Amino acid sequence: MDRTAIFIAQNFKTIVSCIGVVLAFYIQYQINMVRVTQLENELVKMHAQLDSQYQKLDAIKLDKSVFEATTKQWASMSQDIREIRTTLEGILQSEHDK
Repeated sequence: MDRTAIFIAQNFKTIVSCIGVVLAFYIQYQINMVRVTQLENELVKMHAQLDSQYQKLDAIKLDKSVFEATTKQWASMSQDIREIRTTLEGILQSEHDK
């Protein structure tokens, strides 16, 4: 037998163990890569959900701003109507007194 065959025969368990360890590392690497891909996909979905939630929040803020502006306008119109009413009552009272 040549030297290579003798070396393999004498160190067969060690060689098989090394090949097994390398194979286990490769399999673990592949599993981790699949998991990384899954996590990246989940991250993309979460970003989409987060963007959706931000859009809803912005819409709520916009609705709140519109409501506040409408309330301010309503208060202003109400005050104007009161002033007009007071003015009209004054005019009617002065016409009635004549």
